Amino acid sequence: MADDMTSPVAYRRLARPSWQTGFGPYLLVESIPWLFLAMTMRTIAVAQPTPVAWLLFIGAQFVLLVAFSIASGRMIAIAGGITMLRSLSMREQWLLSWAVVWRTFVVGMIANYIARRAGMNVPIIHGRLEKDVPILRFLHNVEHHLRTTMPRLLVSVDRIPRVIFDFGCGSGSGSIALTLLFPEAQCRGVDISAADVTIARARARLYGVDDRCEFSVIGEGQALPAPDDSSDLCICCSVLEYIIRPDVRRFCAQEMARVLVEGGLLFISVPNRIYPVELHSHKLGWNYFPKLLNARIIGSTVWEIRRLARPHVLGMHRTQLLRLFTPWTNFCLEKRA
Repeated sequence: MADDMTSPVAYRRLARPSWQTGFGPYLLVESIPWLFLAMTMRTIAVAQPTPVAWLLFIGAQFVLLVAFSIASGRMIAIAGGITMLRSLSMREQWLLSWAVVWRTFVVGMIANYIARRAGMNVPIIHGRLEKDVPILRFLHNVEHHLRTTMPRLLVSVDRIPRVIFDFGCGSGSGSIALTLLFPEAQCRGVDISAADVTIARARARLYGVDDRCEFSVIGEGQALPAPDDSSDLCICCSVLEYIIRPDVRRFCAQEMARVLVEGGLLFISVPNRIYPVELHSHKLGWNYFPKLLNARIIGSTVWEIRRLARPHVLGMHRTQLLRLFTPWTNFCLEKRA
């Protein structure tokens, strides 16, 4: 009998766990899509598991199995496969099932390990998700930025900034963290929330950096209160996703580029729009069909920011490639013109 995927011999070979008879091809074919699947599942895992999460998982695994069959040149005919399965003994059928399970498990573990190394872990505090205890993050926001955001920023920022602009400073934790990180820098932060700006000013006094941190309130669509080419570094952390109108988002990107000196750096931290699940709301499809689904939060990407900032020219600067594809993306752009 011919040794193809419709023969019992082929099924027995597939069921036998050896490198030459299937493990290698599984790794090659499934590693990349499994990595993407692991990252997508982690965006869902921040919330409670839902039926949609399991459907996405099962559907993606089905696609992977089909992709393996096509890539290996041995697509199984469904009817023929069922017929040949019946010709196998019960033990051989169990071996075949086990082959699929252990290969899937091994590749899934590898993908999740890569995802964890890329920083896509869900923080745990005393056995609970960090999202369940927001008061801890509010009380220690500055320390949170120093522990998480600043190390990622330092990967890209290879110079000491003298003037820093914080777009969407909120309650000032990011601005204060920057002034603690760069003791000679002056930081200017703006936000549309008067209450948050009040907290930012009080927080700056508490940390003893109020002489180097200035906070002000601006209206939506208002030009930034800074002259052209005046800042060495501009940061925008968890802000752009709430700007859903395309014209306003374009205006904000152009304003951030405007205040930078030539060679200045723009560091942005934002949920990644390439994922179908929006990270804050956990809504499926908001990133892809914002108008149709009346989305209130939309992620962004480095390519969108570069496009929106025109006529200013922004180029990638010391950004890890993997960071462009994580659920929460961090990237740095340099103003070149």
